[in-house]
Amino acid sequence: MNLQNCSTVKSALTDLREILSRCHVTGADQLETSRIIANLEATISSIEEKSSAKDDIPAHRAVPIIQGLTAPAIL
Repeated sequence: MNLQNCSTVKSALTDLREILSRCHVTGADQLETSRIIANLEATISSIEEKSSAKDDIPAHRAVPIIQGLTAPAIL
């Protein structure tokens, strides 16, 4: 996955996690929502780890950059 897509997917998953975190559900739906949030967090962490492993995210900034420009552009 290229850097722009990786960043877009991570942002979308983060937004979805925030939306689900704000939902007030009860009973079995609450358990299912908690599972979904946990899976989203795991996926987001995986994206961050893979990006860090490829040096896509500078450690001091923790944000993806676009490679191949005359100067890095911070997303």
